[in-house]
Amino acid sequence: MIAVGRIGAYNNYATQYAELLRQGIRLVHTPQEHVRASQLPGWYTLIKDLTPRSKWYTEIPTVAQIQSEFDWPVFIKGVRQKSRHQRKLSIIESAADYQQMQERYQIDSILGWQSLVVQEYLPLRLVEDTQTDRIPSSYEFRTFWWYGVCWHGVLLVGRSEI
Repeated sequence: MIAVGRIGAYNNYATQYAELLRQGIRLVHTPQEHVRASQLPGWYTLIKDLTPRSKWYTEIPTVAQIQSEFDWPVFIKGVRQKSRHQRKLSIIESAADYQQMQERYQIDSILGWQSLVVQEYLPLRLVEDTQTDRIPSSYEFRTFWWYGVCWHGVLLVGRSEI
């Protein structure tokens, strides 16, 4: 029997994979496949022509490094994910904002363990922008593919699933 489920992010997928395997449960993705699928460096080259220009850093880059590669504003995230859609940690308008973000990034429980990713900021089709502390909601499409078949597709509008 195969069961498909969605689980949250693991800080250490390899450890969880090994523990479940000891219990007789084999996750679909090996730890190596998980890294390739869930972290930007693993899949970026496959779709770089279809996604915002991105660069990841093993150490938090300086303002000068960012400015040599990108124009303001930029979009910041971890190599794996964002931190609860916090605007001040994601949409960085200026060098001064970036300097403030650097300190918060390092102590954030979700971002602090991840390599930092800088992406070209592309304005999206907004649905709402009423909460100034979080990233504005925009149209977002997600699909789940299994062996070449799309099993589930959703249009997320704001925080609602259609």
